Amino acid sequence: MITTLNGHVIVEPVKPEAVSKGGIVLPDVVEDESYLSRGKVVEVSPTYFYDGKDHTQVAKEGDIVLYYKQGSLEFNYMGQKFVSVPGHELIAVIG
Repeated sequence: MITTLNGHVIVEPVKPEAVSKGGIVLPDVVEDESYLSRGKVVEVSPTYFYDGKDHTQVAKEGDIVLYYKQGSLEFNYMGQKFVSVPGHELIAVIG
């Protein structure tokens, strides 16, 4: 079990679809060069501190989110790959 601290969100990375909505096959390089990544939220700290204030997390367990790759930290836990993302590095909740 993972419990987040200090405003972090634990995300399980999700591979983007290899084919666009228009039917174009997207190479892996497109994902590698992107500044953003997506994943499924596994665990959420209830609040995060940013810019001198406490903020309530918008994302919740099970949500698919976009986040900045550069601000995240990848780690393995029990054979699975996860990403720890500070709450203020989340860009959007998808769907």
